[in-house]
Amino acid sequence: MPRNSCEPRHRAHQKPVRRTAITVGGMLASSAAIAGASIVAVVAAGGTYAMWTSAATMSGGTISSASVDLTVNNQSSYALGGAAWSKLLPGDVVSQEVTLENTGTAASTVTAETSGPFGALLVHLARGGCPAPPAAPIAGPSSTVSPTDLGVFAAGEASVVCLQTTMPAGVADTVQGTGQDFTITFTAATES
Repeated sequence: MPRNSCEPRHRAHQKPVRRTAITVGGMLASSAAIAGASIVAVVAAGGTYAMWTSAATMSGGTISSASVDLTVNNQSSYALGGAAWSKLLPGDVVSQEVTLENTGTAASTVTAETSGPFGALLVHLARGGCPAPPAAPIAGPSSTVSPTDLGVFAAGEASVVCLQTTMPAGVADTVQGTGQDFTITFTAATES
C-alpha cells in the first residue's frame, strides 16, 4: 500500500530524486577543465602557439663531379717513332721525352705499365727530363715487371716523363733481327 493515499501507486515504490543546484563556481571549474584538456590535445598533436611564421628558401645550385683524363704529347693515344727505336744492339739505351698532362679537374696519382711480348727488352720511366747520352739506365724495376709510380699530377698539370728502353748487354743471339712491340699505359687514379 502507498504511504500516502494521495500519491499514485506507480510512484509509491520510487526513491526520491535528489536535485543538484548549478553554481557559477562549478561552471567556471568545468570550463577550466575543458580548456586544459583542449591545450593538452593541441600539444600532443604537435600544434604551435606561434602567432607568426616565416620560411626561407634556397635556390638549387649545380653539383658537378670531377674528371680524370690524361694526354701524352696532347693526344689521348701517341705512337713512338724515329730511327732510334730500331736496330738496337746489346747494351743500347734509347731515351725519349714525352709530355704527360692531367687534363682532368681532379688531382691524380699516375702510374705507367708496359705490356707486350718483351723478351729481353726493359722499359723504364721517370718523371723529369732524360739525362744526356751516354746515360746510365733509369734505376728501379722495369715497367714491364711492375707499374712505375710517377707521382701526383695536379688538375691541369703537365710534366715531362723520360721513357727509356734498354737492350741488356747479355741478351741471347736469338734476339737478333727480332721486333718487340709494346704498349705503355698511363693510368690516373684519384684517392677517395
